[in-house]
Amino acid sequence: MATTVKELPIDKIELDYNNPRIAQFIEQYGAEIPSSQVALALGSGDNLEKPGSTSFQSLRKSIKTNGGIINPIIVNHVNNRYLVIEGNTRVVI
Repeated sequence: MATTVKELPIDKIELDYNNPRIAQFIEQYGAEIPSSQVALALGSGDNLEKPGSTSFQSLRKSIKTNGGIINPIIVNHVNNRYLVIEGNTRVVI
């Protein structure tokens, strides 16, 4: 299968709710959570004390500093929607 790099409309991108950080949050609070709560779930694993760790806040700062993401978000195209395979946090940011 060929890899294609292109810009996508953000409203067509769906987060992968099987992502371990999101799945744990959904298990605790239910499946009908707003995207703002998903953002909290993705940021909940932050460990700003641990040297070299990647955190939601440091990733957000990096994206802002670089004027965009460096590593592309990987999605699967299914039924005119795009399911995130890699990059849930980057999509939320």
